[in-house]
Amino acid sequence: EMTGARNKLERARALAQQGRNRDAIRMAEEADADAQVARALAGSERAKRAVAEVEAGLATLRQELQRTPVAPRSPQ
Repeated sequence: EMTGARNKLERARALAQQGRNRDAIRMAEEADADAQVARALAGSERAKRAVAEVEAGLATLRQELQRTPVAPRSPQ
C-alpha cells in the first residue's frame, strides 16, 4: 500500500506541474486513501514513519494546488 501511495503522490505532483489540477487532486485523493490503509496496517515504527512522510507530501501538494486556480476542462 505504501509504495502505491508514494507512486500516486509523485504522479499527482507531475500532473500539478502540467497544470492538470483536477487530475492531480483526484490522484492525490487516491494516494491519501492508500496511505490511510497503509497506516491502518502499519505495525512497525519504520512503516509509520513512511506513512507520515507520504502524508506530509500530500499536505504540501494540497497547499500548492489551493494556490493555483482550477481551469475548466475542455471537451475532448
